[in-house]
Amino acid sequence: MIMEMNNFHNQPLQVPDGWITVYNEFPDIDPAKIKDNTDILWDNFTEDLLPIKNEHKNIILDLGWYPEMNPNGNYCIKLIKDNTWEKPLITINNKSKDEIVKIIEDILLNNV
Repeated sequence: MIMEMNNFHNQPLQVPDGWITVYNEFPDIDPAKIKDNTDILWDNFTEDLLPIKNEHKNIILDLGWYPEMNPNGNYCIKLIKDNTWEKPLITINNKSKDEIVKIIEDILLNNV
């Protein structure tokens, strides 16, 4: 059975005070469980999944999937300070949804 696009929930996250989720398009879909490389679910794995910002520290945590919609891609977290996208404080690549969720929550909870 193929899930229709957007027939799923967004990934829930623990976002502590001080951080604001700009939008959440991070699908609660484990890419390792998508069996078919042509499955329409890959359309949900884009470069613009989840920006979370801390205005007091002028930091953005940005999550995307690279290359976009590609089954061979992976998640990429970038932590950006003072809008310097060319020099992220942190860049983390990982294919595991569960590990990415843990990393995001660790970054947010530890108030990098």
